[in-house]
Amino acid sequence: MAVKLLSVSELKAQAGKILDRALAGQPQYVVRSGEVVQIAKTGLLVGIEDRPPGYFADDYAGSALPETDSGVRQNAAWFLQRLALPGQSERSR
Repeated sequence: MAVKLLSVSELKAQAGKILDRALAGQPQYVVRSGEVVQIAKTGLLVGIEDRPPGYFADDYAGSALPETDSGVRQNAAWFLQRLALPGQSERSR
């Protein structure tokens, strides 16, 4: 089945019918300024709920993370010191 490309004028004139077809599972395609937009049925998108500051604090209690907020460089240096590269001995880290 060939895909019919609709113009914006057709979309304006037949919006109800076009949306009905999309809701029936037949994606509709509209061309505007040489670009194609798809109109299709989708499920309701639900985002991740916001969590208050400290929500995960218990999960990280007792972790070996550095207790400093002095910047990314110190944290990166801390991580690199503990990074185990293949073939690297414990003494060379």
